[in-house]
This record gives sequence, C-alpha cells and structure tokens, in this order.
Amino acid sequence: MSRRRHEVRGGRGQPARRSRRRRGFIARAGERGVALTVLAVAGVAIAGVAVAGAISNGGGTSTVRPESVSTPALPTTSPAASAHGPVPLSPTPTATESPSPTPRPTHTATPTPKATPKPTPTPSPTATVAAASSKPAHTGSSSSCPPAAKRVSKAGQLLQHRDALPQVSLITAGPRQGLLGASDAQARTLTLYVRSCSEEPTLELAVVWGYEAGQFIKTEAWDSGTRSRWNQLRGSNFSSSAQFKQDAASVFAFWQTGSTQYWQSPVAPPSYNKLSQLVPYLKVS
Repeated sequence: MSRRRHEVRGGRGQPARRSRRRRGFIARAGERGVALTVLAVAGVAIAGVAVAGAISNGGGTSTVRPESVSTPALPTTSPAASAHGPVPLSPTPTATESPSPTPRPTHTATPTPKATPKPTPTPSPTATVAAASSKPAHTGSSSSCPPAAKRVSKAGQLLQHRDALPQVSLITAGPRQGLLGASDAQARTLTLYVRSCSEEPTLELAVVWGYEAGQFIKTEAWDSGTRSRWNQLRGSNFSSSAQFKQDAASVFAFWQTGSTQYWQSPVAPPSYNKLSQLVPYLKVS
C-alpha cells in the first residue's frame, strides 16, 4: 500500500485538510434584508402612483380606486444572484377614466315669418260736405277768383258720369252759413251755395254737386233684399232710409268725382272693386 503524504501543520502531526470557505449566517441574512427592502420600496412606489392617479381624477364624476398590488413571493436565489439584489418590479399602470364629453346645445331653427299680404288701399274719409272746409286749398285773393257761374262750370267738368245725373234744375246761389248745397225732390231742384275760392275749392264744389245729386236715389223704395245686399257690400248695419240715403249719396259723389276728400258718410268709402258692384244701385229718379 502506498503511504499518504501528510502535511505537518502547526508542528502537529495531524493531516491538513482543504477546508471549503463557508459564508456566515449574518452575511446571508443581510443579503435577504436588502432584497426585502428593495421590494418594499417598489411596493410603496406603486401605491404612490395609484394614489396620485386617484387624486388627479378627483374633479370628475367618479373616483378611480388604486388597484391592489400583491407582493410577489421572494424568489429563491442563489448566493451569486442575491449579491446583486432582485430586479425591482415595474409599477402596474392604473386605468384613468376620461371625462364624459359635454353635450353641445342643439340649434333650434327660427321659422321664417310669412309675408303679410298688403291690404287693398281704401280711400280715407274726409270732412263733411255740409260745413265749410277748415283748410282751403286755394289762398288766392278775391280778385283772382272766377265768378260763381264760371266756377260751377269748372266743377261740372269734374263730374265723370254726367248722363247719370238726375234731370233737375240747377240753381246757383251765394254763400249760406253752414250750408253748401241742398236738393228738393218735390221741386226737382238742386241748389249750390257757392263760396269764395279760398273757402270752397273747385273739387269740393264738384263733390257737393255729386252728393246732392245722390239724394235723388230712392233708397226709401229699396226692399229688404236690396238693403241686405247693400249692407253686405258696405260692411254696414243700416236700418233706416235716411242712413241708406246718406251713404248712397256719398258713394254717388265718389263715383262721379273719383275723390273721397270730402267724404260725408259715417262708414268708410268703398274700395274701387266694391264700387263697381255698388254702381247698379246708384240709379237716381
């Protein structure tokens, strides 16, 4: 048998053994402590990010709670891996709710207004014929005013339907207080009280002539159907013969002169369309 070589160690005769270097319990515990500390710091960072996300979303209608982070189990590492420490976990992203979009107000279209049809122009009523005009149209001196006979002749030229005038005697007289004309059915006369040019223009004289001629319309002989039709066309509610006669005489003067400047009836003048429908009732006796 071969002899083993023994090394003399420390002057003793015991054989020297190659001892394996062992790490102490304190060193291994220190490395584990470092690993736990790193994991704890990573967990605190994850929780901080979640809390900050919840605070930033606090202005909305709902609050986002941070997700719970489970601490992973410590991996079993070899002494060589624990020397460098565990790899820190990346923080888990938290979901952030986006605020609901603000609804836009709906635009309500304004309806386009419809065009209002223009009313048919109706001649406006004027002052009574039985009184003198308050605003004379002619302010010339008495020397430039023609004689009464000449003025009556000019007024007659303004009458547009001379053949429809009653067959009566025309009398020209001087001015009379509060009266411009008169008619007498029994005597068959028509009188014009002619004033000066400044008090009674030629057109007014012609209107007085037409109005007095209209007094010869026999409204008292109208039956109920004729009166009803006249009221319908005139938009009136006359009942007596005097009311019908006054309105018919005013319409007759309008038809003769084409003017309503000196209108006499309490009812407004008719339109030209209605006037053509009233003409058949304007027959004088």
